[in-house]
Amino acid sequence: MYARDHWRCDNHIDDDLLVRKTATVEVVRDMSNYEGDTVTRGVQDILRGVTQFMVSQLNSSNLQEKLATAEATLEEQKKFYALSDAKYKRDKGELEDILRKRLTELSDAQTQLEERKGQVNYYIDQNFALAKKNTALEKALKKDAKEYDSTVKALKDIIQKHEERAAKDRQKYKRVFDDQFYQLWKNNQNLDLSHMLPQTRDKELMKCKARLLREATLPPTTNIPGAATSMDPPEDTLP
Repeated sequence: MYARDHWRCDNHIDDDLLVRKTATVEVVRDMSNYEGDTVTRGVQDILRGVTQFMVSQLNSSNLQEKLATAEATLEEQKKFYALSDAKYKRDKGELEDILRKRLTELSDAQTQLEERKGQVNYYIDQNFALAKKNTALEKALKKDAKEYDSTVKALKDIIQKHEERAAKDRQKYKRVFDDQFYQLWKNNQNLDLSHMLPQTRDKELMKCKARLLREATLPPTTNIPGAATSMDPPEDTLP
């Protein structure tokens, strides 16, 4: 009975080792089929050799050989895990370096963005201030234009009044001159008029002769204004 139990125990151990070994072979086979970088491909070559060795020893009845095979497999797995850890650390370091560079670039970009934002806000404030200043200038110009228009209108009114007064004064002075000239000519028809222009002298003499003719033909009580003749020119002709 002891021998039978011992055989069952050995058989159970063998079955358990066989199951674990078979599972290990499957795992190692899957890992050996993985395609990766140079480190992983080097590990794959090792795993393929181990896999072939384990498969060739799979049906061996020697427990010691099975244990040795399992130990060899574990050692190879340890080597593979060590290489994987080294690759992981290397990749992690590279990724950390890349991440640090990206973070530095992002920080620099954020700083530049803040500077640009400050510049944009400054220019916006300047534009608003300039627009406000231009609006104030436009209002001031409109006010000045209105005041200027009022001043110009007042000056035009003053000039018009002065021109009207000057026209009246010219008519008044012209009548006085005509009367005085007529009286001088009437009293002395040989009056020396050489200082006058020929055209002006002829015109004035013609007016005097016409006035003298009217006085001779009209009754004495008729009031004859000196300048109310049909031959008076529209403009004054003072010598």
